[in-house]
Amino acid sequence: MAEFCRRIPRHKSGSRSRSGRADSPYRAVAGNGHQIFRGTGRGRVFRVSVVGDNVSLQPDTGALLPRAELLAGMIPNGGIAQEARNIRRARLVAPTRRYPHGALGDDVEAGGVRAILSSGVSVEFRLDAASVFEDLTPCLVDLDADGKDEIAVVLSYLGRGSALTVLSADEIGMTLFAESPPIGATNRWLNPIGSGDFDGDGEIKIAAVVTPHIGGVLTVYKYSRGALRQIYSRFGYSNHAMGSRELGLSTVTDADGDGIVDIVLPDASRRNVKAVTVKGGRFGELAIARHTTPVKTNIVAAELDGQPGEEVIYGLEDNTVVVLRFRR
Repeated sequence: MAEFCRRIPRHKSGSRSRSGRADSPYRAVAGNGHQIFRGTGRGRVFRVSVVGDNVSLQPDTGALLPRAELLAGMIPNGGIAQEARNIRRARLVAPTRRYPHGALGDDVEAGGVRAILSSGVSVEFRLDAASVFEDLTPCLVDLDADGKDEIAVVLSYLGRGSALTVLSADEIGMTLFAESPPIGATNRWLNPIGSGDFDGDGEIKIAAVVTPHIGGVLTVYKYSRGALRQIYSRFGYSNHAMGSRELGLSTVTDADGDGIVDIVLPDASRRNVKAVTVKGGRFGELAIARHTTPVKTNIVAAELDGQPGEEVIYGLEDNTVVVLRFRR
């Protein structure tokens, strides 16, 4: 069983904004052998340094995305999913106010998804007036193991709530590939975590927290015959605060070193961060890190110290940066 070895230092000089609050969230991207964490809201970039028990976050002005990446038609605060296979980039477009839920900080959602394929062809999927994409950045995942990525995104029906939706794309266009059942009521949302072979049967699944603001249910879906079928679920988790644009309060990593990926996310209070497994079809909590204040930033899994296994990094509402190292 894994345990957390915790280091909880304060922000170092240069890691705070002018208001005195921590800049957040931190998203791992490639950066010349270093770990770089990008603030999604304002394009801020930070280099994370771990030396002994000291963690510092320093601005890194050399790793910012060029302004050309802020493409026309994107929704406010939207991100770009990038990959090197059949889909080069994917983003949410066609801003609309036809669904005033406001779960992500404003009443602007997306009416479409646009993708640039590896061939350079641009294709788009547009919704009708009865639904929106209630998300900020699509996720690319190969659900059917054919070597080609699909696009996973949260679709919200105006009268039936959210569903996890997967689109396929080729030079002809984009089509619906698979979808989970909608939650069933308006203003009921879900927040994806990521994908992986969580139970070890060799097939890729997608994990999400359903209704993360009101008794969140950690749910794992499996693709089957054009649908996303729920195969595991457990009450009592959250990976989002209502009204926040930080959607990454959970991550996927191999917590116990057994070769099967696990899920790291907060409980419903967002004060306790847990490593969860469904290996062999059995739900279990591998470890827990307890805090007195809630998680505020994205949770990132990254290798920081050159040792086997990834660390988990995130920030709390009291401006503490937390690095969790797993004991295996």
